[in-house]
Amino acid sequence: WQLTPGCRRFVVRGGGTVVAFVAGGEPPSESGFVLVGAHTDSPNLRIKPLAEVSANGYRQLGIEVYGGVIWHTWLDRDLSIAGRVTLASGQSRLVRLDGALCRIPNLAIHLNREVNTAGPQLNAQTHLMPLLGLGKSDEGHRRGLPALLSEALSVESSEIVSFDLCLYDVTPACLGGESSELIFAPRLDNLASCHAALTALLAAGSTAAATRVVALYDHEEVGSQSAAGAKSRFLSSVLDRVAGAYRDAGRDATGMSRSLSSSIGRAFEGLVFDGKKLSETLAGVGRSLSSSA
Repeated sequence: WQLTPGCRRFVVRGGGTVVAFVAGGEPPSESGFVLVGAHTDSPNLRIKPLAEVSANGYRQLGIEVYGGVIWHTWLDRDLSIAGRVTLASGQSRLVRLDGALCRIPNLAIHLNREVNTAGPQLNAQTHLMPLLGLGKSDEGHRRGLPALLSEALSVESSEIVSFDLCLYDVTPACLGGESSELIFAPRLDNLASCHAALTALLAAGSTAAATRVVALYDHEEVGSQSAAGAKSRFLSSVLDRVAGAYRDAGRDATGMSRSLSSSIGRAFEGLVFDGKKLSETLAGVGRSLSSSA
């Protein structure tokens, strides 16, 4: 790579992992790296490759639970589908189907009298399958998922060879609270941290000595052990190439680097509304972040 002090670059792997940086005014061997890490994925329900099933006059979609999903929070929500579609040409396209396309209904209380004391007793493979419509999937007048995707992408259904799709809540994010001081939104873990990190990097000046880096990983929710996850060599290879672009590339920069791992979910781990003050929780989070940095 050919880098100059203050230049801004980014590298993407797998469509979901991004490493962005502002090259420092001094070689990493002298001033090191300053890093902020977060993850781009969130707990959700993923659509199976052969998704459509029919039973009892209803058409449904098979799903797999991805990450740390709280299952019952997906019930009785207006849902739709978004993700990535791969075409026969090898092109990868992003897609989002608008409108309330799906719903995972709760069982009526007279069929589950213990729901308010025992809680929902759910099986992910049978109870979390969203309703897509009425009838049978093989009926000629039913469009089905491939047709919905082809219409959204303006391609023929035969061109779609695979997809990576998930359900999402169509209710838009909003500000709430007495003074609009709260954010009501899905996927705050961990897109809020991604937004904060990128906003800080974009607003950062170009004259700092250290190279500032933001690493946003995919697959954190499922263990980070993929080629695009935090346990891969992706970040270290990028840092090696950045260091190699400077004159003193042979000197070790690892010992001079500082990092901050950010996760919205951890900020409220201890808050269970049992008398513990939010301020106490946030103070503990602040001490934890300070020590890690």
